[in-house]
Amino acid sequence: MAVFAGIMVIEAIILVPSYYRFETTWLQTLEQKALTGYHSMKQSAEAGEVLGQEQLQNLIETDAGIVAIARYRSGSAEFTLGESEDYWPEHWPTRAGSKLLSRERYQTFWEEEGDKLAVVLDSSELQPELNAYVMRILGLVIIIAGFVTLVTSLSLRYLVFGPILLLRSKLEAESQDPLNPRRYIIDKIPNHELGDIITRFNQLQGILHDNIVKIEQQRERLEQANRQLRIENCERTAAMYEAERANRLKSEFLHNMSHELRTPMHAILSFSELGGMETDDGERESLKEYFTLINTSGQQLLGLLNDLLDLSKLEAGKVDYQMAEENPVQLVKDVMHQLSPLLTEKQQKLDILNDQSVPMISCDKVRIRQVLTNLMGNAIKFSPDGSTIAVELECEKQGSEEGITLKLKDQGVGIPEDELEAIFDKFTQSSKNASGSGGTGLGLAISREIINDHGGSVHATNRRSGGACFRIWLPLKQDESYRSKVLD
Repeated sequence: MAVFAGIMVIEAIILVPSYYRFETTWLQTLEQKALTGYHSMKQSAEAGEVLGQEQLQNLIETDAGIVAIARYRSGSAEFTLGESEDYWPEHWPTRAGSKLLSRERYQTFWEEEGDKLAVVLDSSELQPELNAYVMRILGLVIIIAGFVTLVTSLSLRYLVFGPILLLRSKLEAESQDPLNPRRYIIDKIPNHELGDIITRFNQLQGILHDNIVKIEQQRERLEQANRQLRIENCERTAAMYEAERANRLKSEFLHNMSHELRTPMHAILSFSELGGMETDDGERESLKEYFTLINTSGQQLLGLLNDLLDLSKLEAGKVDYQMAEENPVQLVKDVMHQLSPLLTEKQQKLDILNDQSVPMISCDKVRIRQVLTNLMGNAIKFSPDGSTIAVELECEKQGSEEGITLKLKDQGVGIPEDELEAIFDKFTQSSKNASGSGGTGLGLAISREIINDHGGSVHATNRRSGGACFRIWLPLKQDESYRSKVLD
């Protein structure tokens, strides 16, 4: 394309000036013919006399080729003759020259012996000659362009399309057998500009072959590793871990339940037998004490059974929550009063902080008391004698929802960091409290289920000064899904 464009530029440089020279020659011939007529008429006039309007009109009517004349005096047009078109400048031009007004009209300016004339000539007779000359030029251009196109196409076919088609055929063959690219290396490299491309193509083919070999080796290693992983996964599946964990929890649960249920049951049986014996001897005071112990053991057994029943209801979604506006401070005081015998027995003190600015909340009073009883009972149980247990109540907003936060802080042994979440699992107890503390490990699991059903949250942390802190957050208002919640 660059060669073709260069040839066309050279043709333009040669032919266009030739055309203008041809046109100028014909126009000068036309002007000379008009001047000859003008001079002939001047010779018939008196010496030194300029031609008048009548004489100039006669000049237009001759075959000199003049169609219009204008005479200028003092730099301005004096009169015009011939065609009435607006050919004339208002003033005599400073540099008078000839020019084509149209394809059929040619204007020139004469200034002889003080006579200034603007003349318009009929150039229509030049057009056939000019058109013929243009057609000859165009024919020559077409012949040269056709020749150049033929030579260029043949050159491109040999220098460009041939190697490209060769590359294409090799690539098509390679696509049918990509695992053996060395078969498609081009042996003969033509001596032209595409030789470097073909050389690079051969280099890439070699690199591709090496990479395919490496990929195949890696694929075989990966397949072997996958087979090994599948074997290991079959041996160690998540189901096995879950089964082992469930089995361990089941064993712990059965151990705790057998101990917790058997102990009060033995006490009930033993004291019932002694009560029967004392009744025969008539010792009423001892009989009363025995039956009191029987009642206490029965209450313990009833509490364990109630925990199991609550857990089964929560898991089955069959708990009916009765939502109402309640005072959280009063709920804490009610539970504190209920547990006051335990506080007195261990000489412990329970302080309620920030209890003046806490608003009412929507909750199930019985279930929230159950949660507070469980948490406060654990705090009393695992705190040393004479210690202080603190309950802090404050307003706290989570996201866009208003709520209250209750923090229960004890001075016990605390909870291992890796068990802060595990203690809320079913049948799970802290390793620091599991020995000899009693219980089934259901209290905290039940408490979290109740708080979650209220749209809240409960978490445990350790205090820097010692002991644990249980944090409960509850919303002030329940959504429609919690207002009269029946999980069935």
